[in-house]
Amino acid sequence: MSEIALLLQGGLFLVALLTFVVVLIDKLKK
Repeated sequence: MSEIALLLQGGLFLVALLTFVVVLIDKLKK
């Protein structure tokens, strides 16, 4: 259970980080 929670938390963190990077690049392009 804890391992699944850690994987889910890590996945959400990666998604948030990826979204942040994409938004940052989009702002830099404009």
